[in-house]
Amino acid sequence: MRCYLVVEYRCDLSALHDALSDANVEVITPDHAFHMPPSDATGYWLPDVDFVLVVFPARPDWETPPALLLDVGVAIGKGVPVLVIAEPPRKLDAALAPLPLARVPLGHKTALSTRINQFASAIFGGSRPVGDDAPAVDHRILDSVTLDLEVLREQPFDARRAAHQFSEIAMRLLRACGAEIEESRVDGGFDAAGWVPGTETLFPEPLFFEFRLLRRAEVPREKLDQLAGIAARRGGGFGVLIAFPLDSRPVPWPENTWPMVLTFEMTELINELRQQSLATVLRNRRNAVVHGVGAR
Repeated sequence: MRCYLVVEYRCDLSALHDALSDANVEVITPDHAFHMPPSDATGYWLPDVDFVLVVFPARPDWETPPALLLDVGVAIGKGVPVLVIAEPPRKLDAALAPLPLARVPLGHKTALSTRINQFASAIFGGSRPVGDDAPAVDHRILDSVTLDLEVLREQPFDARRAAHQFSEIAMRLLRACGAEIEESRVDGGFDAAGWVPGTETLFPEPLFFEFRLLRRAEVPREKLDQLAGIAARRGGGFGVLIAFPLDSRPVPWPENTWPMVLTFEMTELINELRQQSLATVLRNRRNAVVHGVGAR
């Protein structure tokens, strides 16, 4: 396959080029296209390619060059498929809304590969696998996490320190399960974001994780609403809230909440991970929530 790659402005595209190479896609850029014959007798410089890939990096205040929009318009007019990649939180002109869109960080090769393969599969047919499930986590890691949680419950309570410790424990567990997530460095209403291999079809956009340490076993409805709103505004699809009550009581989750937020009590999650992979746990919970099976 060949693609015509146009970018709004120069930036690091090494992960994107690696993803395209892995998908056996030959990349043609504008500087090379001018030295190639046009795709048809109209004489326009759009080269003979299978699809056009248009990239909008995250910078919000950049004015889109008219030539880029012209490339998109000519591709549409010639019937050449177009895939748009917009790096969050970049917003796009409404005129591009009908086009296939992937909102992924330009440095995340796994996510880029997944969306390129999905797009290629949709327009050319055939089976293009997404990431395989990571294997079930070693039970010794689950035992270690469980022990750390018991220590967290027993130690003198310091709100800031305890919350930080719980976030570190949750991140360690998720990464041990194969999650490709990055910790949020600012207070953006979530603690981490990323992908879980094997869930890309159900969760093509990044998952936003929030870790809540609870002195009492309760989570207000508005906390779930906030996480759903944050995921939507940042180009994600689902939020995942993982809570751990220090008083050991089960968490009575609010009813009739947003179906785009998956909730787990930490001990419950660990027990499920003893039987299946994190990807399977998330897929099952998502299906239960979306199809109205169970309270969460």
